[in-house]
Amino acid sequence: MGKKVITEKDVMMIPQNGSLRIEGDYLLTPAAKDIIHSRGVRIEEITDVAEDLLFDTSVEEEYDIFPENSSRIVISIFGVDNPGVIASFSQALAEENISIHDVSQRILGKLFTLFMVVNLGERAKEYASIKKKLISLAGELKVKIYIQHESIFQYMHRI
Repeated sequence: MGKKVITEKDVMMIPQNGSLRIEGDYLLTPAAKDIIHSRGVRIEEITDVAEDLLFDTSVEEEYDIFPENSSRIVISIFGVDNPGVIASFSQALAEENISIHDVSQRILGKLFTLFMVVNLGERAKEYASIKKKLISLAGELKVKIYIQHESIFQYMHRI
């Protein structure tokens, strides 16, 4: 049996300061997690597997351990379209000597999305500090960023 994905639609039905009881294997979308935090919703139960796969822009030490068999990460960036966003992230990665393997950008009116697959290479052991730097840059540029190990991204998006 597959994992149930909890979306923002599901979470919007929970009253302010209410609680969400999760049983079994579930995943929360980033938008659902944002709504949970902003509305003060409590999560009463969460399985170990689902908890490990939640992704967040905050730097939590328990999620900053990089798998030894992979050095690639997926970076997803969302926000209002402004000049220089791609350049800023590309420059930050270049300063860290990190290779960009693939990049995709879409602009929808005033909004944009940017997806990058990057290889940390020998810098994989410095994942936590690199992640903090990218999150800080996202804050300066007023965009939302999600950073995941490639293996987690692939696992979460398989059918």
